[in-house]
Amino acid sequence: MNAVSFGRIFAVLLTTCSAQYAFASSSDCQVGDKNTWMRSEYADCSFQHIQEVFPVRTVAHSAKLAREFRHADISAALRYTFAGQPRSIDEFMRRTRAKAVVFASNNTLLLERYAGGANEETSFLTFSITKSIVSTLVGVAIDRHLIGSVDDRVDAYKKDLADTAYRDVRIRDLMMMASGTSFNENYDDPNSSIAKFFGLVNRNQGGLYEYVRSFGSERPAGTVFRYSSADTEVLGAVLESATHEHLADFASQELWSRVGAEADAYWVLDAPDGREVSAGGFSARARDLARFGMVFADAEKKREDGGIVSRAWIRDAITPQRQFAEFGNLSAGRGIVPGADLGYGYQWWLRRSPDLTVVAMGMYGQFILIDPKRGSVLVVTSAWERPYIREHYEEVLALFESLQTSIDSACQVRLKKKGAVSQRVRPEWCAV
Repeated sequence: MNAVSFGRIFAVLLTTCSAQYAFASSSDCQVGDKNTWMRSEYADCSFQHIQEVFPVRTVAHSAKLAREFRHADISAALRYTFAGQPRSIDEFMRRTRAKAVVFASNNTLLLERYAGGANEETSFLTFSITKSIVSTLVGVAIDRHLIGSVDDRVDAYKKDLADTAYRDVRIRDLMMMASGTSFNENYDDPNSSIAKFFGLVNRNQGGLYEYVRSFGSERPAGTVFRYSSADTEVLGAVLESATHEHLADFASQELWSRVGAEADAYWVLDAPDGREVSAGGFSARARDLARFGMVFADAEKKREDGGIVSRAWIRDAITPQRQFAEFGNLSAGRGIVPGADLGYGYQWWLRRSPDLTVVAMGMYGQFILIDPKRGSVLVVTSAWERPYIREHYEEVLALFESLQTSIDSACQVRLKKKGAVSQRVRPEWCAV
């Protein structure tokens, strides 16, 4: 993306902080307001205190069901290589302006670092990681028979879509960013659809759903990937109609209270008492985002269904369901594609390196990276200078791959002498 062009959209670009400053609450920093919260002087603070900028709806956790992590810190020995140079986790956080790095495997917290005033109690705005959460809630609704299937037409749940470009669109099409509508997520154009989308969010007077359903059709649904926040907004409206609940309330009952979260999350609204911003308004603690990732990391190890969402749904969600979404094919569309080697599932990016990596990704450096083979999850929250920085993205991947290698090394079975007897040992947190 062109930084200057994106600045014309929002007139607010993040700039590099020259010093790490500490703030435990927004009383120690400035969050700005609805028009200024993304400016460089506010962004580090506002990303951590978004509930003080916009109205939110609480996504309640359950104190009774909160799941504690075991702890086994591997940070002291952790090194990774990027651009031909060995680097440490501290260098990673400084270079990429990361605010939280949490790495967990098999319910064990192996790495946890914070910077820029953040700590384990900080909630971070996740931007488009929210899309993967909405996708998971759709899976839950299907499991609970509140939605028939991904092949249902969306206007079966939202009658006001019947006379729009979404009238022939299936839920699956929305999940795969393939509605065929003319919504334009072009960050180089200050007059693009996404620029006006954010304008409505910042204005905070409602009308976001009415805006995204107003676009015409450019191609048949289900034929081409084109990244579109509008598709997730419509998906959120369908989910709300099918469940007869606010997204935050449904998420609390069916996801956040069951995932083992240790704290409430927050969901930004498009107006006071309005709709949740489905495409990018979810805010939560880094540890709890890791717990959410574990739903997918642990799925295949469970002997039977009975978790938050069925294994069948998870398998479908993290598998390209159409040829246009296969690895390497996404660039044929005109949407945002951060890597030419990526595939796309149900609102999840997919990568092979060579094992499958499942990625939820938000602008300004928000990540959940999931390794189903090793049962591990990496959460990174950041305040990048621009919405997308290729070098930072590649450094996040380099860190994750180093962590995967560390797991492989640590989990090799070793012989340990105990008197005259040799025992085969490895850490308890290693995957079976």
